[in-house]
Amino acid sequence: DPALRDFRQPASREADALRAIRTALLFSRKAGQQVVQISSAEPGDGKSTTLANLAIAFAQSGKRVLLLDADLRRPMQHTLFALAQEQGLSEVLQQQLAWRVAVQTTPVTGLSILTAGCRNCGHSTTLFWSIRLPSWL
Repeated sequence: DPALRDFRQPASREADALRAIRTALLFSRKAGQQVVQISSAEPGDGKSTTLANLAIAFAQSGKRVLLLDADLRRPMQHTLFALAQEQGLSEVLQQQLAWRVAVQTTPVTGLSILTAGCRNCGHSTTLFWSIRLPSWL
């Protein structure tokens, strides 16, 4: 996907800016902190694209990255990385599938993705109140 600039065009200004964000996050995190969450109030703000490129930047620095597409209403990571969406986070939260089984590899070394999974399969907001999410995150 052309939106994956850090992977497709590593010498671009956008890719360089994402590497700068990655470095800032690495230096600002507390000991043991391993989760980065990106959110905004409006759809179309670029959350999915930013997260995908940031995940690539972390993976290219030698980190092992698991990207979770937690946007159960409008998931995009499966599209950006050309992955199957049938099994993912929603199935894991409903205990239909073990998370390790649902994780998919990508062409980027060190980057794996847990797609959102089944779209419109129940109430997406109630899935996040599950006690199972923090236990394996």
